[in-house]
Order: sequence, then C-alpha cells, then structure tokens
Amino acid sequence: MPGVRRDGPTEAGEGRQRHNRHVNAIRLASCLGGKQVPAQIVVVHDDPDFLDGAVTALRTAGHDVALFTDSISATHALKDARLIEVLITRIRFPEGTPHGLALVRSALLKHPNLKVLFVAAPTTQHFAEGIGEFLSMSVKPAKVVRTVDRMLAG
Repeated sequence: MPGVRRDGPTEAGEGRQRHNRHVNAIRLASCLGGKQVPAQIVVVHDDPDFLDGAVTALRTAGHDVALFTDSISATHALKDARLIEVLITRIRFPEGTPHGLALVRSALLKHPNLKVLFVAAPTTQHFAEGIGEFLSMSVKPAKVVRTVDRMLAG
C-alpha cells in the first residue's frame, strides 16, 4: 500500500511493533478506496524518527491522528476527509512527488479553516510564511504537541 512505511528486520521485535503501529494507523486513517480519514490531525512526513515521536506524543495527549509517509497517498486521502483541523507536513518530499506546499494548497481548497504546521529543515522556513506555522526538524515531540494545542485553542 502506498505510503506505508515498512521497517527492515530489527532485533527483539521492535521493528515489527513499530511497523504494526504504522500499518494499523494507516488502516484506520486511510481514505483510499472511499473510506474517510477519521482524524482531527493529519501528519504527512517521511522522517521515521519524527513520525514515531510526534504521532506517539500527539496520541498520548488525546488527539486523533492519521499518518501518511508520502504526499501522494495523503493528497488522495485528504480529498475525501470530512474533518481535519491540523495538517502537519514537511516542505520538501523526494523528487518526483508533490511537495508539502502543494499538499497544503490542495487541502485548503476543501478545508479553508485548516491550520498548518510545517516541520522541516530551517532553510525552508521562508516557504511557510503566510501559510502556516513552522518548527525545525530537530523539534522535540512535546513541542509539537504544545504547538498543536495552541493552534487548536486559537
């Protein structure tokens, strides 16, 4: 399935547990095939360390989170989504795939009140100006949660 991160073999089943968490999240969140994204927060990012930390922290804080590891799967899913309050994404994705700005523009057409948080390389911060908030890739998961909570409150 596009967008599902597959971990390589690791010791002590850690990779399998991480893989299962992501596959289950994708199954719950996927709207490919006509199912809706049942999430208030959608995270579209391809950095596994960021995904693991941020998604776990957001869910621990009580947020509903759908995650996608590529912008193509997310674009398809966001077209049919009913309720999305916050989109967290990066600015640049691998060559040949839509960048985060295109993803955000597409999502804003259907969800004009959508709040956007970019988590990306500091050198790309200027692209986020006037579109959404920006955090550097080195951000701690707790700061992502605080930023999302503030965005939802305001």
